[in-house]
Amino acid sequence: MNDASYKKLCIANILNGVTEGLSKYSGPTRVALIFAASPEDPVSIFDPQGLLRGHESKLEDIFFANGDQWRSRIKENILSQPQNFLIPENDLELSGLIAYGGSASDFFYQMWFTEHHPDMCSICPTERWLEQASSLLVHDYNTPNAPISLLEPQNIDLVCSLLRIDGAIHLASDARIHGFGCLLDGNTVTWENMARGARYNSALRFSAANRRIIVVVVSADRPVSIIYNGIEINAFRQWQPVYHYTPELLSLKQYLNGALL
Repeated sequence: MNDASYKKLCIANILNGVTEGLSKYSGPTRVALIFAASPEDPVSIFDPQGLLRGHESKLEDIFFANGDQWRSRIKENILSQPQNFLIPENDLELSGLIAYGGSASDFFYQMWFTEHHPDMCSICPTERWLEQASSLLVHDYNTPNAPISLLEPQNIDLVCSLLRIDGAIHLASDARIHGFGCLLDGNTVTWENMARGARYNSALRFSAANRRIIVVVVSADRPVSIIYNGIEINAFRQWQPVYHYTPELLSLKQYLNGALL
């Protein structure tokens, strides 16, 4: 996983976690982020559910109408601060939203937003969720994306935990884990099998589009599938021509338990 993909994944994972947590606490909730990782970076937005739509004019005034005054102010504030020290930033006061953010020497600016539900007794717990997101982003964004070696016994338990995360594990020929929670996709291929679900068909598409890659698909209710160049190459064949092969009769129980025909 390259550095840009790793940093994008950090942001997405934190935002998804906060969204899920706040939704359990206060009902269905959207979360968005505005940030600039370094003083020279353009202001970026991550708003997968359109939470900030309708606030464009005010955001334009805050970040662009007065040039780079806001950047100069933050540069002065963080000049002598230690690494990972987050200085709270003022709420941008967008109508109907709760916001929390900060600036730091190793992550220049971030502001998190979520909905202010009308039945909230207090916004303080929600602000603490957003504060935790801010702290996590400062830490995770700057943590090196170092591969995990499977040759080191102390890493095995960690890798087993990573396997439980939805998405694919990226295992290279150097026996190192280079990414987890990866999304696989590609152009549609004509031999997809809708009965096998999204995981299997994503592996077909991805391996068809990316040569010299082997994808192993593990499903709870199916055999392990090994896919190469868009073709399933399992060690045994699922189909045998009738003219030279007559299978043994099996009970349905044997068949369901995985006995080969």
